[in-house]
This record gives sequence, C-alpha cells and structure tokens, in this order.
Amino acid sequence: MAEEDDELLGMFVQEATEHLETIEPDLLTLEEQGDNTDPEIINRLFRSVHSIKGSAGFFGLSSITKLSHTMENLLGKVREKSMTISPAVTDSLLSGLDKLQTMIHDVSASEAVDASEQIATIQAILESSGVGGAPKAAPPPPKPAAPPPPEPEPEPAPVAHGPTTEESAAGHDGKKAVTIKTFDLQKYPDALAEAVTHGRRFFSIAMDLPGGKEERIDFFNTTKSLMESVGSIVATDPHFSSNK
Repeated sequence: MAEEDDELLGMFVQEATEHLETIEPDLLTLEEQGDNTDPEIINRLFRSVHSIKGSAGFFGLSSITKLSHTMENLLGKVREKSMTISPAVTDSLLSGLDKLQTMIHDVSASEAVDASEQIATIQAILESSGVGGAPKAAPPPPKPAAPPPPEPEPEPAPVAHGPTTEESAAGHDGKKAVTIKTFDLQKYPDALAEAVTHGRRFFSIAMDLPGGKEERIDFFNTTKSLMESVGSIVATDPHFSSNK
C-alpha cells in the first residue's frame, strides 16, 4: 500500500511541477503588464493554483493547501477586476510561488516549511484598504468588493466496483454472511490519474439485488444508469445467479 501511495504522490509532484512551470512566467507577465495583462493569462494562473490546491488537499498536504488557497483567493480578486494589480500584489504572489516550489520539490518535508509570512502578507492585502488592497475606482464611502465567483463544483467521483479479493464476515444479525470486495486501482491508471488531478475519490459499491434473476438484471441496469448519471463507473461485476 505504501508503494502505491508513493506512486500517487509522485504523480501529484509531476503534475504540480508542470503547473509551477507555467505559473512563474505568467506571474512575471502580470508584474510587467499590471492591469493590462491578458485576461487569459490571469485565468490560467488562477486555474493552475486552484489545481495545486485541490490535489494537495486530496493528499492531506496542509501546508501546500493553505498557501495555494490564499494565493487563489488573491488571484480571484484580480480575475474579477476588484483588485488593482499593484507591485504589492505581484510581489506577494511571487514570494508565495517561491515557497510552493520549495514545498513541492521536497514534498515529503513540505509540512515543516513555514509559509506563515507569505500567507499573512497576502491576507493583509486582501483585508486592507491601502496599497494593493483597495477596490478599483471605489467612491467614498468605500463599497465592499463583490464576492468572487463561486468555484465550479467538483465532478462526481468515479464509482468503482470490481472485486479482486473476497472475504466473508458476519452480517449485523450475526447470521447472514457478507462478502467484502476490494478494488484494484492499478488496473485503471487513466481513471486514477484523472481522479488525482481533479481531487476526486474512488468508491466501491456492493449491493444485494432483490427478486429473481430477471428482476435482478432490471434492477442492476436501472441502478447502473443512475450511477452513470452522477459519476464515472470504471468497472462492474454483477454476479447474477442462474437458478433464480
């Protein structure tokens, strides 16, 4: 299991490193062009930092998650044009980027990296009405900046149902045997990589289908259709008996 975890963490580091390679030149462009920066560059910055935050949260990397979340909030203000792109804004983002690079390049030691100064600086800009924090063209008395657009809801997690091992355990009544099935993620590398990138989770669902064989087939097909409407099914294993 530890080997699988290391492999998944390696995928996160690779993905995050690719995002860092685009964040740095985009931040330098933001620093140079200020409010005249192409909106697509700002959107790309926001998406890259958002992706790092989501994946880090999936792995419980709290230091990376907190810093990237704070940077995301500031970029959200810039993206909605309620924040002037001042030197204070770009300097704080570049400083935050330096810390992210340090933590991601040595992810196993990331929790020991202190990013409190960078987080506090960005928070002060967000909360301040001074340089770098004032809403653009806000007449007195100052009006609160419009809230950032809501983040898109994450896509439903893939539904995984494909047993590789089985063991029996007593049911809650102490009589009925319950079959416990586990799912081998290594058989589905593409689904696994996509889940890690978007911060999704896998679920293995087992159910006792009621009625005779035909009823079971109908019930299974209906249930499968419902699950497909809310998530991605990567494997199914109905196990229909032939005598009912």
